[in-house]
Amino acid sequence: MALIPAPNTQQGALVHTGDPFNVALGGNAWLEVQTASGNTLTRNGTLQISSNGILIDSSGDPILSVSGQPISLPALAKIEIGTDGTVSGVPTGQPGELAQSYGQINLVSTPAGPLTPLGGSLFSPASDAVLQTSQNGSLHQGYLNGSNVDPTQAMMALIAGSRSYQLQTELLKTQSGGSQQLNALLAQG
Repeated sequence: MALIPAPNTQQGALVHTGDPFNVALGGNAWLEVQTASGNTLTRNGTLQISSNGILIDSSGDPILSVSGQPISLPALAKIEIGTDGTVSGVPTGQPGELAQSYGQINLVSTPAGPLTPLGGSLFSPASDAVLQTSQNGSLHQGYLNGSNVDPTQAMMALIAGSRSYQLQTELLKTQSGGSQQLNALLAQG
């Protein structure tokens, strides 16, 4: 069975988008998301509001609050997401009113144990993992995280893997050829 490499949990560079529904994650932080198969984790900060007013990720899964519930929002003229995950805004039709708070996005630290990739940007923590509130996590509205992959290191790993594959293939060919020669000698004797 092949080992699945652990995800790189290092923060990628902040990329300014200006979109108020984009949040970059800073520090050791994950968003907790409710899916059909249970609660999962993501670092994808592309958010939306569903047709029924729930704050969701780009796949349509609800983003969970610190209380473990989806965050429900009315129609908003403007949304604000604080660095601590507090979601607030001014309801549509109430210009000039003060922003109201509607919940706080749950920022959790990387759990102990393996993270299993589920596809897209979702990861499942180990079944016995306890999710803890991130001590140094933050959100940056109007930004997304850039890639945290070092292209040079990734290319070197790809080359090393390719060379290893070539060597193993040659070894198998040599071993197969030796076995054929041995069988031929045994057949003659």
